[in-house]
Amino acid sequence: MSDQMQFCPNCGTNLPSGSNVCPQCGIPLNGNKSQFVQTTPAIPTPTIPQGRPNINTMPTAPKPSKSNTGLILGIVGGAIGAIGIGIGLYFFLSKEPSTEPVLDSDFYKPIETTQIDDGQQIIETDFDVAFSKVYHNELLTNSDLVTLTSDELRILRNLPFARHGRRFKSADLQSYFSQFEWYSPLYSDVSLSSLSDNDRTNINLIQNYER
Repeated sequence: MSDQMQFCPNCGTNLPSGSNVCPQCGIPLNGNKSQFVQTTPAIPTPTIPQGRPNINTMPTAPKPSKSNTGLILGIVGGAIGAIGIGIGLYFFLSKEPSTEPVLDSDFYKPIETTQIDDGQQIIETDFDVAFSKVYHNELLTNSDLVTLTSDELRILRNLPFARHGRRFKSADLQSYFSQFEWYSPLYSDVSLSSLSDNDRTNINLIQNYER
């Protein structure tokens, strides 16, 4: 045998030495060595590219489309918004309700009373106490009025009307009530029936002391 390998002329299978039949395709060889292909298969030589690779011909990763980017941003934004709403609802629902009373209106506001400061303490007069009661729609007692002057009683009797926004024809009454921020002279007349029950009761009691 030579150093060359023998191959089947039909299928090219490497043949064992002295074979009469191809073990792969079964073709009879009849011992004729001329039928054998005696050659050594060539080893392919790889092609080595010359120079540096062309960046323009290199494959690049596909860029995300604008529609996909907008969809992703929308999903992220929606998730952040949902989290924010959830946190807000948590703090809102967990907040303890206020126990302070809520006034039906701001009609009865704190009044500016005339007070005497003797250097040690602030003293409220009997008129201040009675004025505060009438202003806050509280009932007066005889002891609230017994020490008051006729002018003070007149002011107290007209206080419910001033509180409801009456414009007074008497200049002195108009001037007196105008000093208070809560006074809004909106109406030329306010009927007695539009006052509260406590107001009407206080007016009757005041009139008894004016006689």
